[in-house]
Formats: sequence, C-alpha cells, structure tokens
Amino acid sequence: MGNIGKAKCLDINQLKTEQLAVGANDRYANYLLEREDYSAAIVLYNEAINIPNNCELFLNRAEAYINREWLRDFYAALKDCVAALKFEPNLVKAHIRLAECLFRMDKVDKSKMYLDQLIMKYPSYKPSSAYKSLCSDLLNAQPNDKKALHGRKLLIDHDRVFYKQTQMKKFEKYFRTHAKDYHRRYYGHCNYLTNTKEANFFGNRNQFIVVGSDDGHIFVWEKNTENNLLILQGDSRIVNCIQPHPSEFLLATSGMDNKVKLWSPLPDDMDNPFKINDYSKKVELNQRVMCGEYVLPTTRGIMPAGFGD
Repeated sequence: MGNIGKAKCLDINQLKTEQLAVGANDRYANYLLEREDYSAAIVLYNEAINIPNNCELFLNRAEAYINREWLRDFYAALKDCVAALKFEPNLVKAHIRLAECLFRMDKVDKSKMYLDQLIMKYPSYKPSSAYKSLCSDLLNAQPNDKKALHGRKLLIDHDRVFYKQTQMKKFEKYFRTHAKDYHRRYYGHCNYLTNTKEANFFGNRNQFIVVGSDDGHIFVWEKNTENNLLILQGDSRIVNCIQPHPSEFLLATSGMDNKVKLWSPLPDDMDNPFKINDYSKKVELNQRVMCGEYVLPTTRGIMPAGFGD
C-alpha cells in the first residue's frame, strides 16, 4: 500500500463518505485503483458501502477484490455483484463482472452458461470489450477444463461407492438446502497451523471483532465496516485463544508462549510498544502463508492443523 493509501487508511474518518455516494467514480478511489492500491481502495468502499441504493460502490469494490486476488477475494467480489444487481437487476456491467468472478473461481462451465444467457437477453453488448475479453479467457480455459473433467470421470468409475451420481445429487441437495453464507468478512490474520483459534466480539456494544493469528499477532476489526483498526504483537509464535472480559474493557490472550496476557487501553499520550504499524506488509505475508507460498520463521517445525489425520 502506497504512502498516500496508508495515510488515507489511518485517517479514514476524515473522508466524507458522501463524496463516494455521488457515484462510485470518486477521483481518489479511482486513483487508488489505478495505482493498484487495492486494499486502500477497499477500505474506502467499506466505509461508504452502506449508503443506500448505490450499486456502483459494490461494483467498484468487486473490481478491487478481483484485481487484488487475495484468498477468497473472488467470492467476495461475486457477492458484491449480487448485491449490486439487487439494486439494478438490468445492469449488464454487474452481470459480466459476476461471470468473470465465476471464471476466476474455476467455475468455467457456469461462467460460460451465465454469459451465454446474458447475451441472449442483451445482444447489443456482444461487441463490448469486456464481453470479448471474458469470452477469450473462457475459450482458452475450456480445453484444460475438459481434460480435468475426463480425469475426474475416470476416478469416479473406479470409486463407485463414494461417487455414484445418485448419491452426489442427494448430498448436493442436502448441502445446498442447509448452507449458510457469511454476512461479513474479516481478513488479514493467518489461520493455517492450529485449529483452536478463537474469534470474539469486543467492546461495550460488540462493535469490534478480535482474533489471534499464526504470526503471533492479535487482529482487531471494526464490525460494521470490516476494516482493520489495530494489530498487536501478542505472542512470540502463535495466538490461539482470545477472550473479552464480560463487563470491563479487558482482553485475555494466550498462545504458544507459557503466558496468559491481559490487555487494556492505554492513555492517549502513551505509545503502544506492541502495536504493529506495517499492516499491508503483514497481511500480504499472511496471504502467502495461507496459499502455501511461504512459511513463517517462528512456526517452522509446527505441523498444520489436521496434518496426518
């Protein structure tokens, strides 16, 4: 995240969200997108996203998610496209972006089907660059997709017990009926090595979300905007447990260290030696860990949760 983006994120309350409500073509937000400062742009849209009847905010945040490409970002972008379409069901740009999300999630057949149905309804958009670009991507992806599907069919033939078509239909119907989607998404921490991490509400109005992380940090988010407010160094290795006091503004944490730590607010004029300032760097590193691209030095030798089960 660039210096301008950092400053804007740290002083987000100075931004007048009404400026974004005038259509999501706000110059500063677009400037961040052009500079590929996607996280900073998402912070701005999170602040303004609850402005009523503004589908452009959802679409622009979806664009930022798609370009950032963090873990689960494509699905978050898809949800934003769906939200935009609730305001404007005939907004073709939202439909095409939704089809792109399906493609990025490796759902090639569903993306193609959705796009074909869209163009049947809105044939005038067939010459558009967005449609042509996505069609080209789908065309290039289909041969590999067919090979993968052929290999899966061979596997199914050798394992009829678990992959019978009738059974799969029953399972699919059950899971679709009982599935529940998330309402809000809080990200930045790393949850890969241990399966005991706790997430909790915090604050006198439960206005914050707190959780531990594999990098030894404590993450604090604002519940309504999903924006990260604070990162603290909570353990030399991993923070697993985090519990708020039932009536006081007090937090208890524990992890791999042989200590339970209590956290309470500091006076405004006192620096916090445990505060982590480089949010962007820490979060991007955690993303690499979650994708299996990097191993945290403090966690070498620790097996991932469920390994060998």
